Amino acid sequence: MGFIRLSLKYYSIAFTLFILIGIWTFQNSQGEINTETLLHVYKYGPEPLINEINDSYSEVAEYLQQVAINPDSVKITSCTNAKETDKGWFVSCKYTAKNKRGAVSEGSNGFYISNNKVILREK
Repeated sequence: MGFIRLSLKYYSIAFTLFILIGIWTFQNSQGEINTETLLHVYKYGPEPLINEINDSYSEVAEYLQQVAINPDSVKITSCTNAKETDKGWFVSCKYTAKNKRGAVSEGSNGFYISNNKVILREK
C-alpha cells in the first residue's frame, strides 16, 4: 500500500511539473513571458475561449442552461473578452431566456470562470 501512495505522489509531482512547463511556454503577444499571467493560469486554468460564431463562452452557456427555468430557450447574445481577476476569469454576458410564463426576457450578468466552470455569478 505504501508503494501505491509513493507512486501517486510522484505522478502528482510529475503532472504538476508538466503543467508548469506548459504554462511557462505560454507567452503574451510581445513574445515575453508574463509571470503574473502564468500564475493566474496555474491557479484558475486557461483563459476561456470565446466562440467567434455566436460571441459566447461554453462555460457560461452550460451554467445558464443548468439554472434556467426553460434551458432550451437560453440564447447568449453577446459577451465581453475574459479578464484576469483575483476570483478567476471574469466575463460579462447578455442573454435571453423564457420565464415561467413563457415570455422571453433579457438578462445580463458577470460570471467568474475557474478551471472551465462558472464559480460565481454577479447580478
